[in-house]
Amino acid sequence: MIRNFAVVGPGQATRERLTTALAAAPNISVYRIGRGADPLPVSATFDPADAPGCRSLLDWFERGAPSGAVLLMDDWALCSGLDGELDRTVEWIAAFGPARGVQVVVTARKWSDVPDRLRRHLHGEATDFLALHEIEPDLGNRYQRHDLRAAIGADARGWPVYIDVNSTLAACLGRPADREQKLLSALLGLMVTHSSADLNFALFDMKNVGLFDGLETAPHVACALSGEDDDEVLQQFHDGLAAELDRRRRLRQAGEPFPALMVCVDSPETLVERCPAYRGLLQSLSGAGHELGVHLLYSGDGLAAPLPAQIPAWPAAVPPYDLEEWAEVLPPALAGTCPPAHVLAQPPAGAFQATQKLTLPPRPSTSDGVGEVVQPVELVPPVDAVRPGDAVRPLDAMRPAEAMRPVDAVRPMDVPPPPSPAGLSLAMLPPGAIGLVDLPSEQRRDVLVPTFTRERRHGAIVGKPGTGKSTTLRTLGAVLGDPERYQLLDGPGEPLDPRRHIVVTARSWDQVPPFIRNSLAFAVEFRLDDPATSLVDARQAARVPDRPGFGLSLPGRLHAQIALP
Repeated sequence: MIRNFAVVGPGQATRERLTTALAAAPNISVYRIGRGADPLPVSATFDPADAPGCRSLLDWFERGAPSGAVLLMDDWALCSGLDGELDRTVEWIAAFGPARGVQVVVTARKWSDVPDRLRRHLHGEATDFLALHEIEPDLGNRYQRHDLRAAIGADARGWPVYIDVNSTLAACLGRPADREQKLLSALLGLMVTHSSADLNFALFDMKNVGLFDGLETAPHVACALSGEDDDEVLQQFHDGLAAELDRRRRLRQAGEPFPALMVCVDSPETLVERCPAYRGLLQSLSGAGHELGVHLLYSGDGLAAPLPAQIPAWPAAVPPYDLEEWAEVLPPALAGTCPPAHVLAQPPAGAFQATQKLTLPPRPSTSDGVGEVVQPVELVPPVDAVRPGDAVRPLDAMRPAEAMRPVDAVRPMDVPPPPSPAGLSLAMLPPGAIGLVDLPSEQRRDVLVPTFTRERRHGAIVGKPGTGKSTTLRTLGAVLGDPERYQLLDGPGEPLDPRRHIVVTARSWDQVPPFIRNSLAFAVEFRLDDPATSLVDARQAARVPDRPGFGLSLPGRLHAQIALP
């Protein structure tokens, strides 16, 4: 015998499942109400439009069908649409038939097709992961939900169990293998049912257990970090998330729409230990809640006491059997089908596409002609410049979210850091710019333009050996291009000419003449022998990457990358 059950999914998939179920149950006779010829071994078929025939069959099942008889309602939406009393009749057969050895089987394309009163007497079964979410095999009806809910699996009776992102906090606890299944099911379900215009994700795998591996290629993912990323990367995204809260407040005040942001942090206590500033940020994110569309999902073996309490338990559900298969193919399949997620931190330096434009900040006009306003220009990489797929990195050596794809906005790339910043050259920048700077509070990058005035006349390039001071001086010379007005000195030797704008290189700030330090219009501080001697900030100086061309800029105290000449 078989039990009452409903199979939900596309027609071909439900046929395959029914064939398997019926073959495993001998000594049964199947009577079908459905349209068209059926390849299943059935004793009789009645078209739903044949009202007398269908009613005669249903009466027989109600009054005297023998043990082993199975009523197959094939395509419930079609059948019930032609008989308004069908749900009551089939409910009665499903409720009282099993005592006589009579069973009911229903097929449907959607869970919502099966009425609640009938569900009480049926076990549910989705044919696969997509059927659980009512998605067609070709993904043609993806992104149909806008309520921030998605099925995460099935309950003990096979019916869907949902997670609701609208709750501010959630927690998924357990061993890595168990919670990986739970999180994969939830996140993949949300991705295939919601567009990135409705929902974005920030993923933190702080113990490197691979919980989110593969998901970073989906367009919904704004960032994907792990415990392998250094502290500078974590700080960068801390600043980016803090800036995201400010951005959302501004958008809300202006009445502009913005997607919900789900911040998924595995082992949050490790994140707080690595970067204590996250403690306050996580509290701010949890407090933002519905107002700013920010939702936190914590996961791990257990939650540490300092983290927010009263987090609702994760719903009990059995993930789909083919979850691992879809975890591999679905994120890249969704790529390019909706806009990329809003970038929380800066894209890799030098990875701008030729169609992108950067607007130079207005430069103050000066009486000596330095600092004229430069108009927006296109960033056109030279032939030997960075191309999509090249290994490039952001200023802070971030581990980005995904591989470069030909979409409308620049996305980070999941590649290891190159040994040198060879990805950025002057040919890729607008005239007047010598590099790029991070603006974490604005979640963007901008060009670095040295501006000299009569009050701020001079400049300095400071750093330990091997940090790129001489190369930076050559880059600056290529941009300024006027030896009558600028004196560029790489170390001691030539007498200083105070009538010109002077830029010197030095190993430490105490080697820079005081009159230059007191009149700095421009400076780059690379990695120092002793970060405590920084003129910018000792803490920031300690986080400067120990690679040529990466440092801190003055004025502004911003992370910068200098272009090759």
